[in-house]
Amino acid sequence: MLRRRSQSPTEDDPQHTSLWLPSAICGKVPCHPRLYDFEWDLRLAQANDALHDIRQSLQLRSHLYKHKDRFVTGQRANTRSNAIIARVQASVIASISRYRAARNALLSLAPFLKKDETWKGTIMELRDEDVREMSVGGRDESEGHRLISWIWKQGGVTSPDMHECESIV
Repeated sequence: MLRRRSQSPTEDDPQHTSLWLPSAICGKVPCHPRLYDFEWDLRLAQANDALHDIRQSLQLRSHLYKHKDRFVTGQRANTRSNAIIARVQASVIASISRYRAARNALLSLAPFLKKDETWKGTIMELRDEDVREMSVGGRDESEGHRLISWIWKQGGVTSPDMHECESIV
């Protein structure tokens, strides 16, 4: 019924067909409460995975920039390095949009599941200025007084893995 009413493409184009998950139909169509729980778990895992992918891609991008500055000379090598860095940047952008979509779904599901606000402490709003390497500070931060973005403090990153990140960056 929802598919017929929507403006989505026909069955011939399935990759653009809306899935109509519970977060998209909250309050519009009755839905079994267990389905809200299933999607909550899915979106929470999706947000954490996307955050992990963002951190990993930022580490790789930082390494590629340093490698390029140190070892790459010549037009052909620079073009190849720039193409690789552009692919990593595209991965960062894709992960950011996945994270934001998962967080928006969680925001719409939270009232129906009567979730308290504690989940917002780990799945926070991702602003563009939050997406930066560990060693890059904000505009008003000096060399000795840089603050690490919250994305590096979430999801167990402050464990021994963080020391590996610092050695790369």
